[in-house]
Amino acid sequence: MKKGFTVILLSVFLLYRITFPTSVVHAEEVEISAPSGILMEMSTGTVLFIENTIKI
Repeated sequence: MKKGFTVILLSVFLLYRITFPTSVVHAEEVEISAPSGILMEMSTGTVLFIENTIKI
């Protein structure tokens, strides 16, 4: 009985972690020296920042 309960509880926990992943990203200050740059949001591709770019 205890083994079955433990297996069910562990399965529910793992299913929850797969369904609702919680990842924390800590941003660090980065110093970049470049004449131009583009910053995009990775999951949507939304451009957040553009500096000195040439449109072709």
